[in-house]
Amino acid sequence: MSIDKDDMEQAHFIKELIAGNHLEGKALEIAQQAINKGPDSLSAAQESVLRRAMSDFSPEECGSCGNSIPWTERYQAATTGRCLGCIVS
Repeated sequence: MSIDKDDMEQAHFIKELIAGNHLEGKALEIAQQAINKGPDSLSAAQESVLRRAMSDFSPEECGSCGNSIPWTERYQAATTGRCLGCIVS
């Protein structure tokens, strides 16, 4: 069984949200399940709750250059709205 890189990066992002106390209640429980049992363990309703909870902290596109922001940069991008490339340049 191979581990999907995108799933690993998303799991790391979810861990950052948990560590930063950005999730609570059902969203926190679902996030912990996704980490402990994998994203495939979530029902469609649970996935929807988690996506909604993550959306405030998960810009998909850079506000400066318009490029896709990878999961590995989304937590820091939540405050700036920019990808790492635009922040350092």
